[in-house]
Amino acid sequence: MSNYIASRDLPYKIRQMEFKDVDIVESIQDKLLSGFWNKTKLINSLEVGYCCRVVEVDRQIVGYGVTSETHLLEAEILNIFIVKSWQGMGIGRGLINHFVNYWNNRGKEEIFLEVALSNFNARALYLKMKFLDIGRRPNYYRNKQGKKEDALIMRLKL
Repeated sequence: MSNYIASRDLPYKIRQMEFKDVDIVESIQDKLLSGFWNKTKLINSLEVGYCCRVVEVDRQIVGYGVTSETHLLEAEILNIFIVKSWQGMGIGRGLINHFVNYWNNRGKEEIFLEVALSNFNARALYLKMKFLDIGRRPNYYRNKQGKKEDALIMRLKL
């Protein structure tokens, strides 16, 4: 499965993540978030059949996302990562829209996600996309310096 999408005249492709992509995906996200989603988590996500996608520009992976079914009527976006130099170009929005359409077509009624309180750009994007704040998870994330911070729980009704 692949979708070609143009964002601000930037063509990018969303496609199924493959096992051959795992090393690249881990290396690009590790530059900002060491150990956030390591190779083992990525491989396990592929093996259990989670919806794992990569985003490419000119055949170069610039982001990825992982989502899974959590309940008969619910799904969760587990991870979305766009390389910093590619942020702000609509790629993240396109990937989220891809996941929303994916789950909507499978009869889900709600999508959940967690986001670090300090991730203002992602939080603003999710709010624009109609996700609502519904709670917090204390000390959920740990940054590269080892400092813990809360996660905001957000929900989108489909």
